[in-house]
Amino acid sequence: MGNPLPDNVVPVAGPGRSVTVTNKAVREFALDTIELAALLHAGEAQLQRACFRRDDWTCVDCGYIGEKNGGDLNADHVIPRAEGGQDVLDNLATKCVPCHKIKTQQEAARDRRRRSGKRLPPLHPADALSGPL
Repeated sequence: MGNPLPDNVVPVAGPGRSVTVTNKAVREFALDTIELAALLHAGEAQLQRACFRRDDWTCVDCGYIGEKNGGDLNADHVIPRAEGGQDVLDNLATKCVPCHKIKTQQEAARDRRRRSGKRLPPLHPADALSGPL
């Protein structure tokens, strides 16, 4: 038995139900999704440029001055998105590629420790004595 639906109709199944959608509706949805992704990307690019301008195209960690369109700077989330940080200018800082890589590796290690449930080793008693009183 062949497909009883016309060529311009696509079956779409959901939990406990099914509907049919025309290919035109699927194409329009896909275009809307692509346009939304482009708008979100454009917003991220504008936010990134605003961060670079605010920090005068200079890495906040090492002082490296980047090229305006050189691709040698990153807009880093001060509080990472994975830890609840938001995509707002106040949560971004300009970092050169090497400084950003170091911070990203530290965040990844912290995340692995958090997910594994392992704690950092306790301080040696001599270390505790050398701290502020």
